[in-house]
Amino acid sequence: MPSKILGQQRPPTLNTFVDIYTVPADTEVTGMVMTIANVSGVDSTFQITQDDAGTGDAAQFALAWDVAIAADGVVKLNIGPMNVASGTIAVSSDLGNANVFTLHGTERLIA
Repeated sequence: MPSKILGQQRPPTLNTFVDIYTVPADTEVTGMVMTIANVSGVDSTFQITQDDAGTGDAAQFALAWDVAIAADGVVKLNIGPMNVASGTIAVSSDLGNANVFTLHGTERLIA
């Protein structure tokens, strides 16, 4: 199955998490790659969380926490797999509108 964009976010408010992707029921997601592009022209940091219950955006759920990204820089991270319905990936930035997060992956029905 081909990879596709699963979600894209540009958090508008500093240090506020926004969901980028929630796993649909009866679905396994593999080959996930998160690309983070700093479009602000200023160094910043970002956070990414993965919570199988879809309820937490705290350090205990971190895939990446306070990771530095240079002005106009790009970071790619491999994530996954996930197969828990309602499991959620959320993103945050220390500067509003600084970072664009794009998540690619492959969804497969497991029912």
